[in-house]
Amino acid sequence: MKDRSRQAPPAANAQFGVPIESALARRERLADRYDYAFGQERIFAELVAALLEEVPAGKNVLEVGAAAGLLTRPLLRNAKSLTALEPSPGMLRRLLESDVANDPRLGTMQGMVEDLTDAAFFDVAVVTFTPRRGVGLLTLLSELGGHVSDRIVMLLDDDGSMD
Repeated sequence: MKDRSRQAPPAANAQFGVPIESALARRERLADRYDYAFGQERIFAELVAALLEEVPAGKNVLEVGAAAGLLTRPLLRNAKSLTALEPSPGMLRRLLESDVANDPRLGTMQGMVEDLTDAAFFDVAVVTFTPRRGVGLLTLLSELGGHVSDRIVMLLDDDGSMD
């Protein structure tokens, strides 16, 4: 039996600052077990209210890491349009099976920020999922800066992390 405790951890990808493949694989594994209301008990009304204060009404919004759409719903309330960007095909499928899927203001895209076309422009970006750290996080912000005209809103835990 191979002793896995002595194996080196996966190398961090310089572009993302973390071994991104394992983070994305974990997200995909969760997709079929992810309830639409997952996190509802942790997504307090105050958080949603604070988020909506940072996203002006009538704007074209990019939601980075939309998952199954927990924050997509409140963001759609005031948005002119919303593009839900999600790297996990399973999570995106769950979003498209939800009640917001038929909203004409909602567009979806499987992929990461680097997959946006040069012509993709938004007023506001809301980053709700990213495993990126360090230089990878700076790369994300730099990449988003070329697609966003007004502001980038990031949700951070109390400890400053994003997951």
